[in-house]
Amino acid sequence: MKIDRLLAIITYLLNRDVVTGKYLAEKFDVSERTIQRDVETINLAGIPITSIRGSNGGYKILDTYRLSKQTSTEKDLESITLALRSLNSAMEDERVSDTLEKVKSIGSSKTSSSITVDFGVAKENKKVVEYIKIMENAISNKIRIEFSYINAENYATLRTVEPISLKFKWYSWYLVAYCTEKNQYRIFKLMRMENLKQTNLQFANNHDNNPNLFDDLMNRDNRKYIDIVFRCNKSISTAISEYMPGVKFTEMTGENYKAELTVTENERMWFAFMLSFGDDIEVIEPEHLQRRLVEHAKKIINKYEIPDK
Repeated sequence: MKIDRLLAIITYLLNRDVVTGKYLAEKFDVSERTIQRDVETINLAGIPITSIRGSNGGYKILDTYRLSKQTSTEKDLESITLALRSLNSAMEDERVSDTLEKVKSIGSSKTSSSITVDFGVAKENKKVVEYIKIMENAISNKIRIEFSYINAENYATLRTVEPISLKFKWYSWYLVAYCTEKNQYRIFKLMRMENLKQTNLQFANNHDNNPNLFDDLMNRDNRKYIDIVFRCNKSISTAISEYMPGVKFTEMTGENYKAELTVTENERMWFAFMLSFGDDIEVIEPEHLQRRLVEHAKKIINKYEIPDK
């Protein structure tokens, strides 16, 4: 819509000194003549945009013009901008980018914050980014979705659900939804979904807006957990704490710690992480984990064993 483009041009110019008509035309996918007419319309509305000629020319909003900050302080705006930038690094969503532009235009300073938070890891891959868009639309319009879901044991099942909310936690995206097969609320990890699509079916149930539903479902988690005790070199304790939150260290003699940790038994990440340290860690218990590590190490050796010359 034209009004949306006019507002976008205003906020974009407020955050910059001079922008060429060609650049604005490419950004908003219109002709330079349309941009020229838009600028004339904006000027008639009382927002002063001047045209600068020359090699460094373009359009510029006069420095005397500023959107009112109302009751927001500069610190408030910095905090909002930081939050939006962080969200923008995690989601390819034009709405977030547009809102960020508008908030930036309210402030009196164009200097960047000394603090940045990059949640780029939240994008995970193109599949997850696309799935998020599909789910957002389904949630807004109360449309059921279906997908193939692969559990920790690599077993796939077809699911039809009523999506309720999305959550980013533990470096992954999760969907909270009502499973029509189980007639229960469930949590699904987006990376384990395949062939996601919307159905033609509206929700058959009404769902309360419970902000604690995700945490409640996690507390009812029925996955199998195991307690691990292992010995590790003190030099790697920081790396272990970084990638295995919740580990508890106890001093031992020499250069070692005794470490205790509770993990989901069938998750792969912690197992691969322990293997990566080689002989810098030694599992004390449980015994079946010791056997699993030995068997896995033997398979690797057999696959890459190089004959003696």
